[in-house]
Amino acid sequence: MVNKVVIFFKRVGRNWFLIFIVVVIFIFLIPNLRILAIWLVGIAIVLYLLSYLPNLFFRSFLSGVMKDYLMIEEDTIAYIMRKPIREIREELFKLSQKQRNKSYLIVFHENRYIYFHAQTIAKFLELYQKGFGEKEILDGMKDYDLLKKSEVKCIMTNLKTLNRLPEREVSVKEFRDKDRYQ
Repeated sequence: MVNKVVIFFKRVGRNWFLIFIVVVIFIFLIPNLRILAIWLVGIAIVLYLLSYLPNLFFRSFLSGVMKDYLMIEEDTIAYIMRKPIREIREELFKLSQKQRNKSYLIVFHENRYIYFHAQTIAKFLELYQKGFGEKEILDGMKDYDLLKKSEVKCIMTNLKTLNRLPEREVSVKEFRDKDRYQ
């Protein structure tokens, strides 16, 4: 018996909008209660629009947190915002799908999302165009919190995928030869 009640409420919960429409139409058909139906529709629209506010506040707070750091990982964001890492991952995934024309970069590396600030990407591109290899880029980016050569390779791969990696002015071989013989 309890199982049937739970199933009933789950079905009602999934179809609440349709039930609401039927109730409002039924109330509207009664001549004396038409104003009540109009008020119910107005309240429902306001509540529906208000349901988007927490999501907007969450996104603006997330972007504010990310812009404060040159490089930040998803678990640090979750700790700062005191939100479950699952929510942060979902939002970072959505942002990573829309980053083709953005100045920042979000990469998925070693089962975690990493956000790189626009300044970090600008410095990376500057070093890349000078002909620096992965090791030299990593050494030049120590102030930007890059720790691993694999992160440099991941940034390079993602920038190539997004067509944001320009041609080098000097090749890596030319840069190393010039550096070696001076």
